Amino acid sequence: MTNELYTAFWNRYPHGIEGEEMKTSFRLFESAQKAVDFLNGRLQAIKSVNWAGGYVTDREDNVIYQIWDDGEIEDHRDVQIKASTAKNIERD
Repeated sequence: MTNELYTAFWNRYPHGIEGEEMKTSFRLFESAQKAVDFLNGRLQAIKSVNWAGGYVTDREDNVIYQIWDDGEIEDHRDVQIKASTAKNIERD
């Protein structure tokens, strides 16, 4: 078992009215891929007018994956993996 922890956050407009108070929910995962898959599933489950975006963070609260309100995706997992690898190399 790994000590990695990822959090998926998603925001929505409850009534689909931009400008109304957004509701934010979150869920914890042990793998980045499970968190990303879950977030993509939330995008599909929430009607487009209600979706206000979402993101996945790692244990250090770095955003590693983001889906904007228009559905555009930014995937930063490779950057995080490279940075993590560099930190491990520096420690050796």
